[in-house]
Amino acid sequence: MVDPEVFEKVERVTSHCFASKPRGKVEGRQPEDDLKASVADEFLKYQWDLEGQDMQNKLERVGKTAFQYGTSFALMCWKYERIKK
Repeated sequence: MVDPEVFEKVERVTSHCFASKPRGKVEGRQPEDDLKASVADEFLKYQWDLEGQDMQNKLERVGKTAFQYGTSFALMCWKYERIKK
């Protein structure tokens, strides 16, 4: 038995929760971690905006699954390239 009202609510809530890029900041645990945290923060921002990552759709898909079943797992692979010398 399927209740379409549940799926309608999941779609509505998901569209509100994941409508825009998430805002947050990477913080270090110790004072000496501040530089590493700021580098990680900028790297995540860069990766999120990189074409081909499609992170917004990945986040929405994980959110829908979590709302429907109470839990969700995702593998968020980061695309990176090494500069050859």
